[in-house]
Amino acid sequence: MSTVPAMFFDCVDRAPQRVLAHIPQPDGEGWRWEPMTLAEIESEVSGLARRLAALGVEPGCPVAIIADTSHLWAACDLAILCLGGI
Repeated sequence: MSTVPAMFFDCVDRAPQRVLAHIPQPDGEGWRWEPMTLAEIESEVSGLARRLAALGVEPGCPVAIIADTSHLWAACDLAILCLGGI
């Protein structure tokens, strides 16, 4: 059985430059949509996982995400899953 983090990292390994999402970014006059690759998102997820681990997140640790819906919410969720948090 494969886990969500394992499936994500498998996708990163197979096509790191594939655009996974377009992220809204302010441009001074409104918003523009910037492409974000699997490799870029993997970098965010790994960085978040390191910071969460430093804060004590470990397997079985409950973690709450209180945030607006965004790609960062999804990255936090994936980072928590990578650490075995619930």
